Amino acid sequence: MDYRPARRPGEGESEADQPNVEVAMLKGTRISPVDVETLPDDLRETLEEQRRLRGAPLYPYLFYARNPAYFRAAKAMFAALQQETTRVPAALRGLLNRRVAWWNGCEF
Repeated sequence: MDYRPARRPGEGESEADQPNVEVAMLKGTRISPVDVETLPDDLRETLEEQRRLRGAPLYPYLFYARNPAYFRAAKAMFAALQQETTRVPAALRGLLNRRVAWWNGCEF
């Protein structure tokens, strides 16, 4: 299975023109790729679902997978934001998601 992070082709690029995104994202960092095959079943299932839906797992989830507790917490937070709640109006859920990501130093 290919567990490269998902990335949309840039302007003038096709899917075939994409470089190996995982190598590009890890170049210059000290973070080695996570071995997906050794992860707990629930984490592997989530990454596989992302691969089916988006063509590859989302990069932040590959990073979260390095610590199963963080992975599960992030997954629960995003699931809670997707549910209909009265505290967070639907129009603000995406903004709240980005704000939490910003607090955590995430650039996406």
